[in-house]
Amino acid sequence: MTNRDLLANAYAAFNRRDVDGLLELLTDEVNWPDGDARLSGKAAVRRYWLHQFTETRTHDEPLRFIDVSPGRTVVHIDQTVADLYGRVLSRGAFRYSFDIRGGLISRLDISVVTTIGFIGSGEIGSTLARLAVDAGYDVVLSNSRRPETIADIVAKLGPSARAATAGDAARAGDVVVIAIPLKAYRAVPVEPLTGKVVIDTNNYFPHRGGVFPELEAETTTTSELLQQHLSTSHVVKAFNNIGYRELATQGQPAGIPGRRAMSIAGDDAAAKKTVGTLIGEFGYDVVDVGPLAEGWRYQRDTPAWTGRRTADQLRTALGQAKRYAGMS
Repeated sequence: MTNRDLLANAYAAFNRRDVDGLLELLTDEVNWPDGDARLSGKAAVRRYWLHQFTETRTHDEPLRFIDVSPGRTVVHIDQTVADLYGRVLSRGAFRYSFDIRGGLISRLDISVVTTIGFIGSGEIGSTLARLAVDAGYDVVLSNSRRPETIADIVAKLGPSARAATAGDAARAGDVVVIAIPLKAYRAVPVEPLTGKVVIDTNNYFPHRGGVFPELEAETTTTSELLQQHLSTSHVVKAFNNIGYRELATQGQPAGIPGRRAMSIAGDDAAAKKTVGTLIGEFGYDVVDVGPLAEGWRYQRDTPAWTGRRTADQLRTALGQAKRYAGMS
């Protein structure tokens, strides 16, 4: 049984209010959300749903299944909540992320990421926006000029996209992508990004954007500079080591042999998990390099900087990285 079959069966059991049938599809130590808290184990989940079913009638209609990795699948659902008399209380769209182990559901997370903001709408920014729209996200794009100057890009992306100022894109995004030249990183708005996951796609090209003495001395990295500027955000380094044409065309479903992998680095584990899920939805495996300080391992001119590699091949290339001072 595939992950999608498993989850389709789980939703069918849930919608017919078959608690025992649903529990059969969970691991014994399943971890389940309960508002801001977490439940652990089948007994706790059983009590939770028996209680919920005495108060409301909820119907979840799965619309799309995306295999992020062999052990994780994201499901887009339309949810209708009614009272016991059938009067509709609420309707909404949600993204549920399921961890699957041994053919059973081991964890559920309800994603709060519905909109991705873009500060920068060039080749990488607009390509990522297309992947995001295709994965079911809303996108808000900006550039260094006026919103109307990217009207053509937004039109091609369709009704899930809109143009805005950089500040508005930062405010609108649950996750925000920074895709502007490194020399402009200090112009990224700080306050609207407080508490948010920020994806840094930058590389250091001194001949293009000027010399940064601290990067020349290798005492820091590009993403650490951005994190220092955005001290109240959670920066993750990603998408800096793939060309926009490859990014647009090389994504594959999880489990396909030879699937290309992407590197990520960051100081916040939850932020990296969020970005890793996005990367998986876009069609790529993920290799976690560690904290931002390790992002140098896939910066410009290192073995892992360009080229198509599987996760194992990418780990090998990352291990071969040398500091600029050590390159011949």
